[in-house]
Amino acid sequence: MYYIFSPRFNINSSPYSHTFTGFYYFIYSIYTILKQTVDIEIISDLNILEKNDICFLFITNISYRNMNLNDLKCDKVILINSETYYGAYGKTQRKIFNNKKIKLWIDYTYKNKIPYDNHRKEQRNFMVIPFLCDPLPPCFKKFDEPSIQSKFTKDIDILFYGWTPENRPHRRSKIKQEFETYKDLNICWTSCLKGENLLEHILRSKVVLVVHFYEDDKPLDSYRISYIIRLKTPIIHEDIQDEDKNGLDNCKLKYINFVPYDKIISTSLEYVKNYEKYKHIAEECYNYHDKHNNLRKCLPVKEICSV
Repeated sequence: MYYIFSPRFNINSSPYSHTFTGFYYFIYSIYTILKQTVDIEIISDLNILEKNDICFLFITNISYRNMNLNDLKCDKVILINSETYYGAYGKTQRKIFNNKKIKLWIDYTYKNKIPYDNHRKEQRNFMVIPFLCDPLPPCFKKFDEPSIQSKFTKDIDILFYGWTPENRPHRRSKIKQEFETYKDLNICWTSCLKGENLLEHILRSKVVLVVHFYEDDKPLDSYRISYIIRLKTPIIHEDIQDEDKNGLDNCKLKYINFVPYDKIISTSLEYVKNYEKYKHIAEECYNYHDKHNNLRKCLPVKEICSV
């Protein structure tokens, strides 16, 4: 029996729902695809697992930091990682790289493959799944309807997607300070947005910015841009690291505008000024990735079923 572990939380009120929106999206995409092939359930209690079960576990910046895989009753784990080894939660990965229960490691960036290869002691599968474009999970289903999407007025010029702490300087705060000099623009920040409110803000925006938090760690932010693409909203994504540029097929990056850090503000102003042009590009982006890069094509079903 296959299980996907999802912790209990309210997507619209949890303080972590900003992080969990993409996490939730990914869970239900996997569940929807695999249930056609295997017996699978979504659970919130790991104690129900038995020795021969196979469990999907996700590493996020909130979940599983202190999880001990050896405490699980099942012997087989498919781990899906959404954290960078080089960031604040790298210790989480280092603790579990060599756990024998992990039979398949699915990651979101090729840069994590380097420390993975260096630290693991036995051979196991490692693969990267790029961003996807699948139907939204049940809790957000209404936002998948074009009739609902069209009801939102584009009254937000620029939506800055990402955690922007006020108590310490960082790369995002520098851009935020510069943007605040443009008094005629309506600029919003997603740090406090949750669940449906977050998706509504995306639909109200002319452009969404994805800027990396760390200078030396710039992966493709697939957990965020997946549902931004689904909502047909223009995206400006800061340049990504060479590991992902070289590892990902060019078709996975099509229609996504990657720009250097020092060009983000000028590019954003261009998007706002010529919104109608970039709106059509966002629609082409959705149509292309919905056809070519959805999880139905990217998910390694064969490898999962062989675990």
